[in-house]
Amino acid sequence: QKQRDANIALLFETMDDTYNFILESRDVFQVKSHITIAARLVQQTSECGYFIMHYAKDVKFWHRTANNLFGGVDDQITAFQSSFITLRAALQERATINTEIMIIQTVTLLQDFGDDVNLNDMNYAGDAGFLPEKGCLPGTRTAVIDRISEWVTSPNPSPGASLLWLKGFAGSGKSAIAHTSAHLFSPSRRLGSSFIFDASRTSERRAEVVFRTISRDLAGVNRQWKTCLTKIIRENPDLRHTSSVRRQFEQLLLAPALQLEFIGPILIVIDALDECGGALEAKRELLAILATRISELPSNFRILLTSRPERDIEEALSGKSHITVVNMQELDETAADNDLTTYYKTRLGHLTDIEDVWPDQSWIPILVRRSERLFQWAFTACEFVLYAPGREPSESLEMLVSSSRLDGIDNLYSGILHNIFGFTEEDQRLSRFRSVLGRVLTVREPLTVSALSKLHGEHEGAGAVKSIVRFMGSLLSGVSDEESPVQTLHTSFRDYLKDSRRSKLYHISESASEVELAHSAIRIMNAELVFNICDFPSSELANSDVENLDDLIRRRISLALLYSIRFWSGHLSASGFSESLAKLLHTFIHGRFLFWLEALSLIKQIDTASAAVRIMAGWASDCDADIRLFGHDAAKFIAVFGGAIAHSAPHVYISALPFSPRKSLVAKYYSEQYPRTLVVETGRQPAWTSLEKSISSGTEKIRGVALSRDGKKIASGTLGGTIQFWNSETTEAIGPAWRRRGHGSEISPDGRYIASLLEDGAVLLWEDVDDKWNLKWEFQGHTEWILSAAFSLDCVRLVTAGGDHTIRIWDIVTGQGLGTHLETTDDSIYSLSFSRDMSRVVSGGVDGIIRIWDVDTRAELGTLKGGHTSLVDHVWFSHDQHHVISMNHVDGVICIWDASFDVQLERLPLEQRDRYAPRVALSKDGKHIYSTASRRENVLQIWDISTGQLSRPSMENLPAANNVLRATANDSNYSISSIAISPDNTYVAVGYGSGLVYVWAVESDVVGNGSVLENCHSTSVSDVMFINEGDRLAVSGYSTVRFWNTKTRLSIGEPWQVDDDDSVRIGFSSDSKLMITGAEKTIRVWGVDTRQLLYEPLDGHSDWVQSVHFALNDTKIVSSSSDGTIRIWAL
Repeated sequence: QKQRDANIALLFETMDDTYNFILESRDVFQVKSHITIAARLVQQTSECGYFIMHYAKDVKFWHRTANNLFGGVDDQITAFQSSFITLRAALQERATINTEIMIIQTVTLLQDFGDDVNLNDMNYAGDAGFLPEKGCLPGTRTAVIDRISEWVTSPNPSPGASLLWLKGFAGSGKSAIAHTSAHLFSPSRRLGSSFIFDASRTSERRAEVVFRTISRDLAGVNRQWKTCLTKIIRENPDLRHTSSVRRQFEQLLLAPALQLEFIGPILIVIDALDECGGALEAKRELLAILATRISELPSNFRILLTSRPERDIEEALSGKSHITVVNMQELDETAADNDLTTYYKTRLGHLTDIEDVWPDQSWIPILVRRSERLFQWAFTACEFVLYAPGREPSESLEMLVSSSRLDGIDNLYSGILHNIFGFTEEDQRLSRFRSVLGRVLTVREPLTVSALSKLHGEHEGAGAVKSIVRFMGSLLSGVSDEESPVQTLHTSFRDYLKDSRRSKLYHISESASEVELAHSAIRIMNAELVFNICDFPSSELANSDVENLDDLIRRRISLALLYSIRFWSGHLSASGFSESLAKLLHTFIHGRFLFWLEALSLIKQIDTASAAVRIMAGWASDCDADIRLFGHDAAKFIAVFGGAIAHSAPHVYISALPFSPRKSLVAKYYSEQYPRTLVVETGRQPAWTSLEKSISSGTEKIRGVALSRDGKKIASGTLGGTIQFWNSETTEAIGPAWRRRGHGSEISPDGRYIASLLEDGAVLLWEDVDDKWNLKWEFQGHTEWILSAAFSLDCVRLVTAGGDHTIRIWDIVTGQGLGTHLETTDDSIYSLSFSRDMSRVVSGGVDGIIRIWDVDTRAELGTLKGGHTSLVDHVWFSHDQHHVISMNHVDGVICIWDASFDVQLERLPLEQRDRYAPRVALSKDGKHIYSTASRRENVLQIWDISTGQLSRPSMENLPAANNVLRATANDSNYSISSIAISPDNTYVAVGYGSGLVYVWAVESDVVGNGSVLENCHSTSVSDVMFINEGDRLAVSGYSTVRFWNTKTRLSIGEPWQVDDDDSVRIGFSSDSKLMITGAEKTIRVWGVDTRQLLYEPLDGHSDWVQSVHFALNDTKIVSSSSDGTIRIWAL
């Protein structure tokens, strides 16, 4: 270590000698090549400074990791010395030099996992980076750029990343500063990434791709980052395409950052946040992370963010300690005027012919004043002067200088448009202007002149677009050639055109443009979609087997058609019903629908088809029954055959069409058009069934299923331990199956997470993100199987226990274990629970001992013994956290323990203890426990959790009242089969094996207040359930379901016969208007009010139905069965 310190001192001496030489030889820098060397010398000095600062900050770290660097710390010091000596020699010899600057960004402590994972197919906004030509003019905005540079390069005193928010109104020059800053730090490889939002490219530059793009950029400039990212992607391949902003931040940005040690700053530039595209929730999540979580990154990270001062951004970013705010409006006005002067001199100073009118460039102060310190005004004015059609530059400049009406950006835009077009209200060209500019502003992604021309209006010629935009080079880009996308040069011009109060005569109506684009898109599809559009040589080929398919698509599908295929339904949804649109759609549904599906298959967009035709059906509504009915039928067609079509485009014709039901509208419209395809003689369905899809898990039996909140993704788990995710639209498996044996799962209180408990000691944490189940973390630490787990109430922590005698607590946000694990002598822990304040954990072991642990100190606070003779099945903290409740189904004991530690811990015995108590329910307010009492389970007891006593007088004094709810003597041989508590905790209903149901008013003191629901069922009750906010009670039994009025105890109507010789399980829709029954292999849906079977029985399972659920706002049913399948049924 002493030798290393000496080498550092020698490095200082080398640097000092080099700079002494520079000071003594200033004449050397008159040579241009030596100016370049001097710049490289400054850069090398900065890099060396970062290295020494880190060395001084943590000498022990360098000692620990010396062997992990490229050649050790000593080699790095030597390399820096060599670089300085070489640069000095080049200056002395006045020679050119190509020496690489020595840069160390990170020190990795990780094994190099190689580059076997291809990162190029990540959903990545590759063209969202900075453009040097959009930066500030040299010599302008120097004060704010210097301020940003100092912020980037200065040591960060805070423990986490810092953010500088540059805010200002449209046209104030924020974006130019962002581009310049990115360009400034790019050569030194201190720029990690830049992401430039653009209002005209919102379909591509979305919140959903920001962090993935940043991480991918960092992998390109930093080898160690790429190694970390490669490992993460290999273990979680779905991260390449996940739309979850939070998951991208946590796993693609935060996780690699926390695994590396950084040297020197890493700049991330995010420009024009106010122009961010994407889903509203994704944009909110992005803003929330920037405001509250970006500081979780290491302190080396600097995030430069620019935006307009919009309200939501102001509220999110103001007042945060890690955020520095720079307001463009508060910058030095004199400096801004000087910068504008420099700008005008540079761009227009060569126009000498105006000197006769405005000598000594006296026009410059006038333009500076007109600009109102808006650099967008200056840029637009210069573009107009230099490129205005039909005018000499001096003439345009004269117009700008002479007219005081051009002050401010709005007046400038109006003046330029009037100068180009000179419209009046009666001008026939005005409608063409509005049509063309409406398309430019309204398309979902920028299009070329040729594509915009194809999307022309009904009475517009093909040359209309060019006739308008070719004169607008000062306001639009892409106007000078056929291949560049046309878009506004600045968002302020877009805002101006959309606001009728600002643009007046030149106002563009978005609604009118949406209608026009809907017409144009459908018209283009009707004209250009054809059979086998890419000329597949064989219908037996899968899409993936076709050579150069992307090239075929580019040659055969025009850009305008490609746009129409993808976005027609979006424009339709923004348009009101019209006969002209309906006429175009009739042509589409009768002759182009299958061609459209073929094209969607080729461009890998088949999963968008169902939503598009549903939009079409909703648009038609009651105005056009033919379109509406076809839309619904087409949605079923896509739901059933979408998977096959996605795999191979020809399957639209060779399998989907022949096997569609005879009564299907798709079959009726298209079967005769393809007489030479497969003909199904027998077995073809007459009509669509409610069964839309069937997913097979193979030979393994399904243990359970979970559905994402939008119904687009399904998770299944088998008895053999296989976990698989499925696309419910295409029924295709998503990624490989997880085949690891497990012991069950735990669901978080908010339903967002599922923890899979595995035999090998791992815990898989799945997250429902954007209605998709994604593997968030794999927790490793236990050495034997996991037997129990519990989530904290706020779902930020998970506690697990296993056969290795340890309890571990995990941070769900970071994926890291929290502190050391808890050691226990218990053989195995079968139950766990957090206290409500997350300060304690309670565990129940196989030996009957309950332990309470302090989460922060990991200390065992105490043990609860003597209440149970064998394993503890369940354990909870009471709502007030003063008591612990435990249960054992074998010895039949429920225990309440004092957990406040005000007194010695001891067991509080419950009266009338029995040896078997499998029926237990907790009241909604958490104050009472309902349990069966004897082995025959014919007595129900109510216990007060706070006292551990029966909540009412003893059983002898009140034989049929509140505390003990007991059946009559005739029912004494029958057990309790089901317990239900009303939502307001006032009633409890108990079903018996005899078929009777008893209902008690819990709070009543009247002896004998219990009521018997006579003749409920002739055999055992299966389910009792309160519905309609507790006003009704539904009871199911053998083959039948009955309803009762909770207050009057009178039966409502006759029993409903289910027509199966089996016990019936019941469930209800969220509004209690639909009832679903499951018996044997059949599912039925009933209307509660009409008492009618609403649909044909849902048959399809070949074995017992194990679970059934309403989903998607009660519009679908998901069922699983012992036959190994998951089925989705549409209502």
